[in-house]
Formats: sequence, structure tokens, C-alpha cells
Amino acid sequence: MVAMIVNKTRIAILSNVNLDLVSGSLIKQAQMFPSEGYNQWVQQSFRLSPRLLEFCPEVLALVLDGNDLVASANSFEDADAILAEAASHVERLLSSNNSMSILVSNMDFRPVRIGPRDENEFESALTARWDALLGAVLSRHSHAHLFDLRSLITAHGRMTFYSDKMWYLGSLPYSIKATNVIGDSLLASIVKLRAIRKKVLLLDLDNTIWGGALGEEGVSGINLGLSGTGAVYRDAQIRILEIANTGILLAAISKNDIADVVEAFDTHPDMVLGKRDFVALLANWEDKAANIKRLAEKLNLGLESFVFLDDNPVERENIRRSLPEVSVVDFPSDVSKLPTLIQDIYSEHFFASRLTAEDTQKRVQYAEDSNRIAARNSASSIDDYLSSLEIKVKIDEMSVGSIDRIAQLTQKTNQFNVLTARYAPESLMKYQAQHGNYILGAGVSDRYGDSGLVLVIMLSSDNTEAHIDNFIMSCRVMGRHIEDSVLSAVEGFLRTRGIMRLCGRFVPSQRNVPVADLFDRLSFQLVREDSEGKDYIRDLSQRAAGRKSLHSVSWIQN
Repeated sequence: MVAMIVNKTRIAILSNVNLDLVSGSLIKQAQMFPSEGYNQWVQQSFRLSPRLLEFCPEVLALVLDGNDLVASANSFEDADAILAEAASHVERLLSSNNSMSILVSNMDFRPVRIGPRDENEFESALTARWDALLGAVLSRHSHAHLFDLRSLITAHGRMTFYSDKMWYLGSLPYSIKATNVIGDSLLASIVKLRAIRKKVLLLDLDNTIWGGALGEEGVSGINLGLSGTGAVYRDAQIRILEIANTGILLAAISKNDIADVVEAFDTHPDMVLGKRDFVALLANWEDKAANIKRLAEKLNLGLESFVFLDDNPVERENIRRSLPEVSVVDFPSDVSKLPTLIQDIYSEHFFASRLTAEDTQKRVQYAEDSNRIAARNSASSIDDYLSSLEIKVKIDEMSVGSIDRIAQLTQKTNQFNVLTARYAPESLMKYQAQHGNYILGAGVSDRYGDSGLVLVIMLSSDNTEAHIDNFIMSCRVMGRHIEDSVLSAVEGFLRTRGIMRLCGRFVPSQRNVPVADLFDRLSFQLVREDSEGKDYIRDLSQRAAGRKSLHSVSWIQN
């Protein structure tokens, strides 16, 4: 998986010390920028070199050595000034290069000075100061992320990580082992930034989130508590709940009686997870693969969105064979490692560098969807159902507050996605900065709740014609004709700017069949079709026959 995600990724490493060996350790896994010599990072912060610009990195890593940075300082005040200046260079580097992801390291300041003082006082103060400066800078740039170099050093120990010999031979402060550790960690960080986040964690119950078999032991007999093996399972549940709080859906899938499962969640005194934390409790004696397929249909999610955790190797193998799209996690032979495994599951499958408002409301939104399904089933017609929802749509241009969610929609949406184009936040900023380009997001709410920002249209335009460069919508709101209402409003937006022709394009993929006839339905004229896709055009002076504009639409004024 790592090779598949990063093998074509262009990566550049900048530093104030020699990190050629780190770059060399990654040469087989990614496209690495050839070094131009170390300690060039300040000059690069003013303007990237011609060679680096031509290389056009997708990821830039700035890895700084604390001791070398403040080597000229004679006092804390001197060192503090150096750190403040370094932070300003980092700020400039981030501000002038927002079309790439940038990793910036924290720093380790190791005691090397001789003098009558607490040997850690000076270094501890510098560590806290750089953390504060860097944290403030990173918080202002959505394309920038922390590379936790200091945690690597702490985990392996300074005696192992640093090498005086390597420093005096080639200005490389790290041992050969440490350069490999840094390279591996950079690679893991890049994978987490670029991987598509899974959406659902499927959990077996017996001997997975508690010890023992509920059906045999009863609620009072399962192993879950504050000490011993019971504490292991309780800690695992705490980690699982933390994953859920980042917007991941939990579903229990267990061969048990549902009444027993509900009683366990409701009455066990040391239970951390509750019924409210799950979108589904699938406790029955049916085949687990069949249960998962039904759940995927109910949630309207692809099987590739699911991660399965079960202590039973037979059940794991069944899911691997029956549902190869589902990610199946190997269960540890030593149960004491279960909480650590949960953390690893988050890092590998569910990592999010930033959370959107929509992420934190996932469980609530899926509960609201259940109410909508009930309303649809009881309505006499689809139009009556849609009318009863009292849908309200708010359209706004992309801003700092919405960029992460818009990027997330481009990266995760497959069904309602006419081009299947993926964008990182920095790419969206670059697109929007071009003259005549617009990125419009639509938020949707109804009588049952707020679905958040669920639709994005990207437009490029000149004086007379506009092109739809992306048109995507969350599958959770498909079938409500929200796209009809939004497109009608967008066409009005274009007319006020004198634009009377709107062009669209559909590029087929394995997953976007639901929008194969989208432009036909929305009154566009087909002008070209081949094996690669279909091109459309619409005369905005003509009425859009057959288009449904059922919903209240408003624009947010910036």
C-alpha cells in the first residue's frame, strides 16, 4: 500500500544539516529531489531555486537540527532571536508555496554547553519556545503539517540517534540507523497525508472489545474492568471511542443475541462504549460477510470504506475471501497489545490531519438519515417526500473555513463526481487564485438536521463562457434534486457576470455511473462523445426544461 501511494510522489527535503542519506533511503519508494547542498533552506524560503521549481515537489519536508541552528548563540536571548527569525523564514516558505504539502519538524536541543547551570534548563526553554512559534505558524496554513522528529529521538534515545563521527565526517548529526528511521517516518507521514480515509470500523465483540463469550458468561462474566486483562479491553474501548470522535462510524458485528448485547452495553459498569456510539448493532447468527454487505447498502458506502476487526482467524479469512475490498486487520496473539493495535488502525486507515465540522457530526447525520428514510417510505410520492423535508441550500465561495471540507469531498466522493478529479487544499487555493475561477460550496439542511457542506462546483471562466471543472456531491444527499437547485442558482450567478455559455464534461469511472446522464438531465446539449468521455454545452439564455428547482436557495455574502 505504501509503495502504491508514494511511488510517484515528488518529494524534496530541506535542512540546515546534511540529510543526503535520508533522501537516499527513500529513492526506491518515491521521486526524490537531488540535493543542492544543505543549509540552503533560508534562501529557498525567499524563492525556490530554479531546479526545485522545475522538479515541482508535491511534498516538501523541512527537517531542522536544533543545536546547529542556535550554535552561534551566547545566551538564551540570542537563541530566542534566532528561533524567532527561523519561524519567520518558515512562515514565508509556507505562504509562498501553498501548492504543495509541507512538513516542518520540531527540534531536539541536546545539552552540549559547559557552565554552572542546570544542564537541561537552557535546552528545555528553547524546546518550548520553538514548539510555540512553530505551532502558531502551522495553525495559519492548511497545507502545512508537523513532522514530529523529537518523538523519534525520544523513542530511540539520543545515544542511538546521534553520531559524533558522522557529524565530523559530513555535517550529518544522525547515525546511519537514525537516517533510516527519519526516512521511514517521513514516508509514513506522507502516506497518511495522501491516503484515502476509511469510513467505518467493524467490530466483533466477544474477545475483541471485551474478554470472554457474552452468551456463555453473561454480562457479569465478561472480562472488562480497571485491572488485569479487563483493563486491556477497557483501554481498547477508550481508543475506539477516540477514533469514533474523529468522525469514523462504528458498527458491531457479532454472533450473539441482540438482547444480550444491548444489556451488556446498557448495564456493565466498566463499559466505555454505548449503543449511541454505533450506527448499527448487527448481533445475529448470520454470515458476517452477508451482514456487512447489507450494512454497506444501508449506509450507501462502498465496501472499500470498511475496516474489520475480529479475534477469530476463521472469520477474518472469511471476510478476506468473500469481501476482498474490506480491510481486515490481524488480531494480536498477545491481547495486551490490543490498545496499541487500535492506535495503529487509526494511523493506517483513519488518520486525519485536520477534522471538518462534518466529520465530528457523522454519527448524528446518519441517525438523521434514518428519519428521512422513514419519511420517504411513508410519503405518497417522491415529490411529496422532498417537499416535506423543507430543504434549504446555502451557497458560498470557498474560504479558509471550508477548504478542508471541499478538499475532502473531492478526495472521497466517487459516485456523484463527473470527473473523479482529486484535489489537496493547496491545489484548491492555487486554482481559486486564478482570474475567472470560482469554487462554490453548498451546504444543505432540512427539518431533520444539518447535512453540512455536501456539494462543490468548480468553475473557470472568461468574459463569455464558463467551464465546469468539477461537480461533486456527497452520496448521502443524492436523490433529492439538490444539484438541480444549485446549478440553476449558479447559472444565475454566471448571467450576472455576462456569461451566457456553460460547458460540462463527464469522464466515466467504475464508480460514477449514477451521474452518467447528469448533464443530459440538466438540459445540456451533447456536443462530443468518445471512449474517454462526453462534452456538453448549455446556452444560458434558454430555459432549462425538465429541471427541478424544489428547494430554497440562498447565497452567503462574504
